[in-house]
Amino acid sequence: MAEIAHIRSEAPGGPRHDPSFDGDLDGPDNLLLLCGVHHKPVDRHDATYTVEELESWKGAQVEAADGGTAIADEDALIFIRLSSEERTAIDRLARLAYRLEEAAKSAAAALGDINDDYQTARQQGYAAMGLVYEVDDDGNKSRLPISSYNLPQTEINEFQRRFDEEHRQQQDRVREFATQLGEEVAVLRMMDRGLGELAGEALGCATAIVNDFADAEQLATDLGALQATLQTVYDAARERF
Repeated sequence: MAEIAHIRSEAPGGPRHDPSFDGDLDGPDNLLLLCGVHHKPVDRHDATYTVEELESWKGAQVEAADGGTAIADEDALIFIRLSSEERTAIDRLARLAYRLEEAAKSAAAALGDINDDYQTARQQGYAAMGLVYEVDDDGNKSRLPISSYNLPQTEINEFQRRFDEEHRQQQDRVREFATQLGEEVAVLRMMDRGLGELAGEALGCATAIVNDFADAEQLATDLGALQATLQTVYDAARERF
């Protein structure tokens, strides 16, 4: 069975993604047909299957098809409402959004654990100092607060190294789900441009989640925006049932 494939992915980090490409990512110039067996390997090995290579395949397809028969989106909607494939795509979109949300929350928790370890180490170091006072010019004593104490620089560096490494690993994991979400949006957009355009707003939310999961307050805002975007898609789809 033939599948519609993107030559350049619209998702950052996706196969052959080209941020400088200013054409229509879902337009005919960026799409080609691949069999189901070869679609995934072509995307997995994008260094081998380059834009130039796929464009040459597309040229051969167009020549062999002798032009084909075009149909406008508004004409297509006369014959279908919401197909089972579109419903499946929307269902997959919801599942990927859930996985993205859970991955982001898990990533935030992992970074939070490192911060908790850092604060615990500071408190233990502060307690080990015993009673330490500060004397002002009038001879008044006041105990130094924990905020004035910090760990030795070597320990601070080690916590920072742990944080940076965990952040990198977790960001890669969250980005993987965001990329999958972007691919599902692209599939939906090819099936139904209207629903696809609505779902496309989720890509901005996904990118924000990848960048913001270390900030709990901002992450909550990003996740709320993603859920609101998907609700708009579901509402629009229900009107087509």
